[in-house]
Amino acid sequence: MKTLTLKMALPVLCLWTAGRTAAQVSRIATSPVRTVSSVGNDFLSLDGKIYMPSSYKYFDLVNSPYSAIWESDGTPAGTHPMTYIDGASQLTPLAGNKFCFVTSDASFGIPFESVLGVSDGTPGGTQTLKSFLDIPNLQLYTIRLFASANGKAFLFSSQPALWVTDGTVGGTEKLVEFSSASFVYSGEPQWSIAHGDEVYFAAYLSGSSTQAALWKSDGTAAGTVLLKNSEGNPLLQPQHFVEYGGELFFSATDGSTGMELWKTDGTQSGTVLLKDIVPGSVGSSPMGLTAAGSKFYFSARDLTHGTELWSSDGTAGNTQMVRDVYTGSGSGQPMALTAMGNSVYFFANEGVHGVELWKSDGSGGGTQLVKDVNPGPAGQSTGLLSTGTANGYLFFVADDGTHGMEVWQSDGTAGNTLLARDILEGSGSGMFNGTEYEVSRFYTFADRIVFSADNGRTGFEPWISDGVTTRLLRDTNPASGFIEGYIASQVFPELGESNNGTQWFADQDHILFTADDPVYGQEPYISDGQAAPVLLKDLKPGSEGSSPGHYTFHGGQLYFAGEDAEGNQLWVSDGTTAGTRKIGSGLNPSNFMPYKGKLYFSGTGGLYATDGTTAGTVRVFEGIVKEDALPQEMNGLLYFSAKEYSSSYGTELWVTDGDPTLSAAHTHMLKDIRPGSGEGAPYNFRLFGNVLFFVANDGTHGTELWKSDGTAAGTQMVQDLNNTANYSGNARPYGLTPFNGQLYFVASDGAGGPGLLGSYHLFKTDGTAISLVKRLNEESDPAPFGFTVFNSKIYFTAKDPAHGYELWASDGTGAGTALVADMLPGPLASAPFGLIAQEDKLYFAATDQANGYEPRYLDSGGQVHLVADIKTGPAGSLSMPMVRKGNALYFWASDDDDRVALYKIGGSGCPDTLSPNGITESDRKAAISVSTATVNTIPSGADVTYQGGGFVELNPGFAAESGSVFVSRVLGGCQ
Repeated sequence: MKTLTLKMALPVLCLWTAGRTAAQVSRIATSPVRTVSSVGNDFLSLDGKIYMPSSYKYFDLVNSPYSAIWESDGTPAGTHPMTYIDGASQLTPLAGNKFCFVTSDASFGIPFESVLGVSDGTPGGTQTLKSFLDIPNLQLYTIRLFASANGKAFLFSSQPALWVTDGTVGGTEKLVEFSSASFVYSGEPQWSIAHGDEVYFAAYLSGSSTQAALWKSDGTAAGTVLLKNSEGNPLLQPQHFVEYGGELFFSATDGSTGMELWKTDGTQSGTVLLKDIVPGSVGSSPMGLTAAGSKFYFSARDLTHGTELWSSDGTAGNTQMVRDVYTGSGSGQPMALTAMGNSVYFFANEGVHGVELWKSDGSGGGTQLVKDVNPGPAGQSTGLLSTGTANGYLFFVADDGTHGMEVWQSDGTAGNTLLARDILEGSGSGMFNGTEYEVSRFYTFADRIVFSADNGRTGFEPWISDGVTTRLLRDTNPASGFIEGYIASQVFPELGESNNGTQWFADQDHILFTADDPVYGQEPYISDGQAAPVLLKDLKPGSEGSSPGHYTFHGGQLYFAGEDAEGNQLWVSDGTTAGTRKIGSGLNPSNFMPYKGKLYFSGTGGLYATDGTTAGTVRVFEGIVKEDALPQEMNGLLYFSAKEYSSSYGTELWVTDGDPTLSAAHTHMLKDIRPGSGEGAPYNFRLFGNVLFFVANDGTHGTELWKSDGTAAGTQMVQDLNNTANYSGNARPYGLTPFNGQLYFVASDGAGGPGLLGSYHLFKTDGTAISLVKRLNEESDPAPFGFTVFNSKIYFTAKDPAHGYELWASDGTGAGTALVADMLPGPLASAPFGLIAQEDKLYFAATDQANGYEPRYLDSGGQVHLVADIKTGPAGSLSMPMVRKGNALYFWASDDDDRVALYKIGGSGCPDTLSPNGITESDRKAAISVSTATVNTIPSGADVTYQGGGFVELNPGFAAESGSVFVSRVLGGCQ
């Protein structure tokens, strides 16, 4: 009988537990950073639901978030992604509770809003109707949905032309093509309106870039006409439409008057001037036409009173000024007119209180200030004019001088005109940031109001209010603005790979990451995995920050890149502020690679080596090193992709022994893969056995898989995998992963798949020939990706025609390559990301309908489990890819309070007393199975390995029984 006591340096949770079914998760600390905005001013209320596009970032596809259209019933639990589609916007209703939208096409390298889609509110009923990209003729037409009428949606294309759709391919047709010299208005609300079964809109006249005229359309080519006035003249600059009394009123000019008030019944004879308020060419400029009660209201100016509030009952005689708010020739300047009940609300300035909220019942006496929100004559409660009504309240944006631009509400009385909620607590503005969305807009949903706002933690996200409770509806993009730059080559082959973007890193003793703080900007933060992260050093004082990255641990020190006032610098740190210092000046480092006891990196003017000192930082190659190609050591030499200054060669394969004398004897081009000045541009280096594999283009066969044994003759293409004309003959291999004596990768062989890039499939090679493992997806999506070897298989994320992005595995055969778990069934994507093997489990983040995007793991039996529901319910914490520190995994996630925090799985401690369950293995070392028993018995014949933390302490008198084997392994701390 004997006991084994394993001491801990820190009081933390247990990593190993007998019969464990789920890893324990502990919260380390709240992050000092905020997440990014994902929802803008694009909401649609339809059939009892709210639909909204969101840049819900599952994984990074060429800097373009994999987005979703979300749906909500107005509750957090009922708010979730409806379908995943990139860049959806401009949601517009159709008949039958359907809606259409615009999405992007990035076939030419940048996204064009050029694809028209339709949805019935289900994933299966969401599809593409038409692309307006004419790729063969390189005609790139963008589109803009602007109105819907009679169950159809109307849109402009930049061709320019007017189109209509009923939500079907056959019902999507061009109505009229304008002259090539014309341009159509972009569809902002003041330029168009649905009236009955027709749409009225402004479009430039043929051959003119300044004369926009009034048009109408009933959705047919014959019914799409230029609407002239009763005198046969086109009406120019038509805008600020309102329906009133069965007619349409608007502001326009016929060329003989200035901008004045007009009306139409849809016929030429019925299109007439209502009143010429300011005769002549000057005009009264009516704006903000709004119907309320028995009148419609607008702002207009005359030559005596300036711009004031006017009203009309549709007759010239009863079209008159309501009140001279700013008495005399000054202008009260009524703005943001909004109807609630029989009154109209607006913002105006009477010259005493500044711009404040007013209301009017149509009489002079009934036109009055509601409340001086920002008291005093110099106060100006709002200049950001957004309003909406719901549940008997007017919602608006105002600044009371204390809380910043926030959401307010009013029932029309001063006493009940109140701050609805200080969303960004303090003097900050939750409803405005000046750059992203200007000011939030309000959308009515049943008896509630929906809008986007920023509480300083979530970025701009959807909020909802009924006038009693104002709350965040859901953070659709949590935990995703503070750690950036994962290696994009995992998911897109064109980008190559490097550690260029690494802004989230862990070694044995530290977790280092980049955070964006409102005070310091983007700066490096550090944690030991137990305490809250702290600012390592303010490298570039001020709110802009140093944008650090490329974190690397070498020789007991941390290296990274970051800006100061003089440029992008190389930094080294011992983990303390005082011990964080700059090396050299202006090196602009990236592509860190340990070699021969030093750290090599690419920088300004070539390839460098450093020992952590300025004096010991030397250049070993002079030229331009390819930034997306991480150097690789093979047989004592370092291989890299570069171009020598003043050379007739392009970027090619180079090799060095690290000698800084800059002579060809030590550093030279190994092979000119693409002869002459062309760019062979090798990247994606991967050592497999004693052979270096990489991707390159010889100018004849396209981008293919290559290999090198370190000699010029032994540097050759493995196989011309894509020998077709499709996709320019480029295979573009990526994700090179050694497994079971073969090198696995993803590439395009030219078969199947639309678009310019082709479809990607799983291949393998032994270095002599390439064979197909399995075809997965005929679309041009970059899948599969994220290869991770675990439990004698390769696991990865992929999609096929029947499933969205899900977890797959392969044993190296086609039959053995299959979907592991369809966590979000059907075409929806659970989007497993950040696969990492730890002990007997494969960890990753993924989403499902019940818990949203949360950390999960696959056990050795092939079952997927939830690690923890950090943000409870279907909202999801969007836990980020994990990093390993010691025997623990760390990740970031957003909790129920939408606060980003650092979490860890396991490794948080070791049991004080271990009891083995010895199962003899052939290597005479059995894996440990731990329980909480106080007595540790190793019977005769048992083989046991203890895996300890910082140290293993044996109790006095410990002795193994005869015939048993005891092994103690120190893993570096119970963390």
